[in-house]
Parts: sequence; structure tokens; C-alpha cells
Amino acid sequence: FGSSHLRQASLGGNFLYLTIMLHRLATLRLGHRLASRNFTANSVAPAEKYKLPVQVNHAISGASVLGAVGTVLAAQQAGKGKFLGVDRGSWMFWHKSFGLLTGGLLVFRVGARLLSKAPAHLPGPAWIQRAGTATHLVLYAFTAVMAASGIRMGVTGGKGLPFFWTTFDSPPNAGDPAQAKQAFKVHKFVGYYGKFLIPAHMGGAGFHFFKGQTIFARIVPGL
Repeated sequence: FGSSHLRQASLGGNFLYLTIMLHRLATLRLGHRLASRNFTANSVAPAEKYKLPVQVNHAISGASVLGAVGTVLAAQQAGKGKFLGVDRGSWMFWHKSFGLLTGGLLVFRVGARLLSKAPAHLPGPAWIQRAGTATHLVLYAFTAVMAASGIRMGVTGGKGLPFFWTTFDSPPNAGDPAQAKQAFKVHKFVGYYGKFLIPAHMGGAGFHFFKGQTIFARIVPGL
């Protein structure tokens, strides 16, 4: 591998390590809270929640985004060989499938948010509330740009749009190598830096959780 491949592998490993450590930290903290608290009907104030359609969409979208990022990192690890017994082409097929799913879910997510009232900010300093709002807006923009550039790349590149069990063919005469190349540059640049928004978002949720605020009850279905 060249230096660029080694750098991608290193950054990919660091990203996965950071995400896993945040998850483990939250899990350990949750276990500690469950063991040390006596949860009664009056021990925790009821959480103001997002509407169920928003909660469900958030859960599926989050899994889809992680799937898209995880599979492209796996494809980078595979290179010209295989990673976990799977070749690069197969990893990219799954990456594009998760990306298309994420783009479709974003349309419903925005619609659900516009048609329902979001809960008020959790108590805290105004700058933290503004930072939370800004992070969500940037995540929306990141998801939209990645989905749009990926779709444009697939359509104008002539390879179509993979979607798990099938592939949607590009429209006739839609091929445009120049547009496909431009879309690839945007997709690669935004994806390279934007993926770090994910552990930042998870870290923000962990921050509220460690403060004892009912952050997950607001957005996780069934809590």
C-alpha cells in the first residue's frame, strides 16, 4: 500500500476505535447507574420525547449511517485483497446500499421533523444548546450531501444504484464521466472529514447521559 492507503487505514482504525470506546463507556456508565440507583416511578422525571415516527427513523437512520461508514472503511482495509473474507467490491456494494437507504430515510426524517414539534432543549447553558442545534444541522447537511453525491456518482457513472438485493440501472443516456468525477471528489472530501461528526454526536449524547439527563428516553423507541 502507498502512504495514502496507510493513512486511510490508520484514520479508519482510529475512527472505529473511538466509536467503540464511546459505546463501551456509555454501557459501563449505564450499568453503574442501574446498579447504584433504585428506580421508582418518581425517581426520574418524565422525559419530553420526540414523536414515535421521528424516534424510529432516527434509530434506523443511525444504523444505516454506521453501516455506510463501516463498510467503506472495510473496503479501504480490503484494498486489492479481502477484509474479513469479503472483497472490496462487495463491501462497496453494501456501502452504496446503506448510502441509498440513508438518503431515502432523510427525506422522511425531515418531513417528520417539520410536521411534529421537537422537545425543548435539555436544561443547560445556552452555548451547549446552540452547539447541539448546530451539530444536528451539520449532520443533516452531511447526510444530504453524501447521499446526493453518491446517487449522482452512480447515475452519471453508468453503474446504477445498488440496493441490497438489487441494483437500479442508470437512466438511458445519463452517463457523464465529468459529472461522475466531480461527484466523486465531493463525496470523498465530505465523507473523509464528515465521518468524525458521528463520534462527536455520540459524545454529546454521552455528555448529557453522564449528567443524569434522560437523553436516550427522548429519542430511543420504547424507553
